[in-house]
Amino acid sequence: MDVAVDNGGYVTPALVAPHGVPAVELRKMVSRGTLHAAARGVYRIPSLPYDPLDEFILARLWAAGRGVISHDSALSVHELCDINPTKVHLTIPSSYRISRSGGERYALHRADLEPEQITRIDALTLTTIRRTLTDSVGPVPAYRMRAATTTARERRSGGGGRPRGAGPAGWLTAAHERPSTGSGLVSSSLWKQPWTTSAGSSCRRPCATA
Repeated sequence: MDVAVDNGGYVTPALVAPHGVPAVELRKMVSRGTLHAAARGVYRIPSLPYDPLDEFILARLWAAGRGVISHDSALSVHELCDINPTKVHLTIPSSYRISRSGGERYALHRADLEPEQITRIDALTLTTIRRTLTDSVGPVPAYRMRAATTTARERRSGGGGRPRGAGPAGWLTAAHERPSTGSGLVSSSLWKQPWTTSAGSSCRRPCATA
């Protein structure tokens, strides 16, 4: 199923509905062992390999596709500094309320992000390096922020610390540091809607979180 491949092996009723697959069919597939229930309303195809960013992809889908990986977690994914957050940090729209179970694994932040503040690595949607640094000032220890800022400056200048797959200019011109016009992120109102994503640049597996 293409939609599962594009979302790290996961599917949700909202993702498959445009393809004519009703939610009840997903539950039947769980009974047959074709799918595994990963979270409330989130299912995984067990035959597909796990994405290196699996825990973060699952967090976004837990929030019905309306969450963006941010703060400490985005620092880890962007490889800006050595940080190992105890929870996955997720930014959701300020007006969005989540009542589903499983939220104890996530640190929720509320903000109405602009399209240019959102980027993508493979199947993961997260805040850009610039927004990540802004969000992390205060909550993240100063010595880690100094390391993160130094890494970001080196990438921007084309020096050391450039992420894998980045072009010569590094930082904001890297493939995974450009707002995606192909995933509905050109309108500030569209970031509040669930997204489907497609494969892009590679990234190391970030530090595991609890």
